Amino acid sequence: MVPGGTFTISPSGLVISPTTGQLTLSTGTIGTTYTITYTTAGFCPATATTTVTIDPLDDPAFSYDTSHYCPSGVAIPEITTPGGIFSITPASMSINATTGELNLATGIAGTTYTINYTTPSGPCSTSSTQTVTIDPLDIASFGYSAPSYCAGGTVSPSFITTPGGTFAVSPADLDVDPATGAVDLTTGTVGVSYAITYTTPAGPCSNSGSVTITIDPNDDSTFTYTADTYCPVGSTIPTVITPGGNFTASPAGLSLDAASGNINLAASTPGTYTITYVTPAGFCSSSSSEVVTIEAFTDAYFEYDASAYCPVGSILPTIDNPGGTFNAVA
Repeated sequence: MVPGGTFTISPSGLVISPTTGQLTLSTGTIGTTYTITYTTAGFCPATATTTVTIDPLDDPAFSYDTSHYCPSGVAIPEITTPGGIFSITPASMSINATTGELNLATGIAGTTYTINYTTPSGPCSTSSTQTVTIDPLDIASFGYSAPSYCAGGTVSPSFITTPGGTFAVSPADLDVDPATGAVDLTTGTVGVSYAITYTTPAGPCSNSGSVTITIDPNDDSTFTYTADTYCPVGSTIPTVITPGGNFTASPAGLSLDAASGNINLAASTPGTYTITYVTPAGFCSSSSSEVVTIEAFTDAYFEYDASAYCPVGSILPTIDNPGGTFNAVA
């Protein structure tokens, strides 16, 4: 090329230096072919032409299905121009450099990551970025006031960090309210440990946690006397399955030893009494009752009309409570 000439371009729009022929490619229209003419200077100028076409840059667009994820599972992007390279910053979350797949479990909750994609190497390679934030999982912690309970009554969770979720239990024979977590302890099987699971409300970062409770047996408060009806003489003491507890009686009038359950029958007022035994104070103390009746002695009064008789004929006594048995001693 003979310098000193002039450059022109057609169609217009692509900026060209008329003296150097330098093209400002960013001003061209993609898909347009431009004819560039160079005319030399002098008395006998000459011209030459060439063409330049503006090709489009690669489309580096890619997208994940959301910009916020929980720290579990994976996320795979859609890529407009595949075959390029992915990178991520900060580097604490794992990314597949070829596919852009994110290992979300490696992300740090609360961190926003910038993901860069560069299209395959070539004259029109380009890049773009997206951001992804790792949100924390719901806190699914909850608890009851103790790890074991007696087989009676109900108990509710002492705290639920993220309320509004659902409770479940295994094995399923223990009745647990799915909304509140209240446990009906009368439905459990003694000696069984139950896993109660709480799942936080449905959402992108729902989570679950479990605690275990055990149903302990109540004390055996059974006790028995040798009979349920007595005469007011002597005493009687019960057989007790779980000794060490306390006896009481109702109504008043029964001479009862509170520790042993021994009844002083002679010192008691005849009547019917309900005796209650409470096992020793403890986690699963229980009680039971028995009914004992003390009968009064029957009046055995009788008399003859005289104290001395001749040995002839017979005589009958007057008896206050007939039906008994007589015997005579010489």
